[in-house]
Amino acid sequence: MNKNISFSFREVCTKTFLYLLAVVVCLTGTGTFHKVLAFDRVGKYQVYEIKLIADAVVANPFDTYLLKVELVSPGGRRFVIDGFFDGDGAGGQDGRVWKARISPDEAGMWNWRTVPGDGAASCLLGRHGRFECIDSDDLGGLVGDGRYFRFQEGGYVFLQGNFLDFSTGLPSTHVYMSEKITDRERAGILARQRDFHKANKINVYFANKGDYGGLATSPWVKSGSGYDRSRMDLARWTQFDQYLQDFKNAGMFAEMWFFADDSGFGGIPQADKNRLFRYAMARTSAYSHTLYVIALEWQEGWSLESVRNSGNFIQQRNPWDRLLSVHSLPSSKPDSFRSFLAWIYAKLFSSIIYSEEPWADFIASQAGNSATPQDVNALAIQVGRLEQIPHLSEEFGVLRANQDLRLMRNMWANFLGGAAGGGTGSNIAALMSFLDRTKVPFFRMKPFNDLCSEGGNHIFCAAEHGKHYLVYSMGYDFEIKVEGRGLSGYWYDPFKSDAILSKPFEVSPGKQKFSLPEKNKDWVLWITTTM
Repeated sequence: MNKNISFSFREVCTKTFLYLLAVVVCLTGTGTFHKVLAFDRVGKYQVYEIKLIADAVVANPFDTYLLKVELVSPGGRRFVIDGFFDGDGAGGQDGRVWKARISPDEAGMWNWRTVPGDGAASCLLGRHGRFECIDSDDLGGLVGDGRYFRFQEGGYVFLQGNFLDFSTGLPSTHVYMSEKITDRERAGILARQRDFHKANKINVYFANKGDYGGLATSPWVKSGSGYDRSRMDLARWTQFDQYLQDFKNAGMFAEMWFFADDSGFGGIPQADKNRLFRYAMARTSAYSHTLYVIALEWQEGWSLESVRNSGNFIQQRNPWDRLLSVHSLPSSKPDSFRSFLAWIYAKLFSSIIYSEEPWADFIASQAGNSATPQDVNALAIQVGRLEQIPHLSEEFGVLRANQDLRLMRNMWANFLGGAAGGGTGSNIAALMSFLDRTKVPFFRMKPFNDLCSEGGNHIFCAAEHGKHYLVYSMGYDFEIKVEGRGLSGYWYDPFKSDAILSKPFEVSPGKQKFSLPEKNKDWVLWITTTM
């Protein structure tokens, strides 16, 4: 008898303790008890997450955001971010879990407190806490610096990936998050980009319906034969979180495209578009390796007004200043009748000068999948003359084998035309290894094809006069006029990914003629004062 009474007493005490613990957790605004006793530490540019339980339920937590958090950085910068609804916190739709994600960009003590959201939730109001941001080896996200990209905490970077690589039977990187592809396929896509291409950028859709043969990517809950765009599928978003972390671990920037083409998304209500924009930014933008694109080929179904409304809406909910753009159709030589009609429409009724759009941080263009190296180079040069912000030439060919000569040439022609990156190509690993080995100061160089002669339009050149000259030859000998003293030349084979440069040789100032190390084969010549 005494034993039974004692057990009941312990049970009551345990329940009472757990109840009091829950009260303490609610009052302190933290998700774990140890946070009451001490502050957390998080690395610079890493993700710090606040988890709270609401005492209120709203009709649609994807429209009415109960959680907003005011942040004060160590330097006194004060701003407010959206939290986001996360159901039961583990992918389930039902629950009262709200989270806020922070990407601290300043070392020192950060303070936070909850402020009124879109609706009333008394348990979420007045909560506060702090955490210490410590230095890390993370270089942070991207910032635009003139016509090029650089890390928040580091040097310039040329972005390159390949979202149209179908050579191994794998789908495009765009549909990486599709519910219709397998984890094995995802692993193959990621390994291909990381190990074979040595890419540092991957293009991914949040929403797709009609592109790539209908390999849908659905961020919304299923409703009958379609989807309810008023509610996010939290099990899918939990997976999205993991995919983003996988990209980070693989050393890639995640270029997240909100809406695919061929899907009719341009015609959906702006409120539906905004709902996805807001949730995605609240949930994912604290990942420092993200940048965003509103839509693929916006001219196919979007109005210019909707693009602008979308861009402005996203930037108002972009506390970490992640870069934003929208993707355009080719401006010349369309590669299909459909794109030709869209091109005519764009020319007559709508166009974007990105540098004049307050919401646009970079340019996402395409030269077209049948583009020649001359087309790609000319587009990069033209954009550089007209625009003042970074340019990503995303699409200039489909890779259907491990190697494609035209696509390799297109990639180098884009690089030497002054673009800040690309989304397609071939022999990407060779370009990335070359950049890493030589530390080419491409951000100070400009296209100068007219420095070269004899090779005609088969030669592309960029230079920082007197210091650096980079030439790509499509199998032709050439002459180049150089300035400066103490110059050394190096040959590089763009077909090989091991970044082996030839032995250096002296290059005198003036007009110099160069014969390729191997005839009828593409070569790169690097003339510099710094190696």
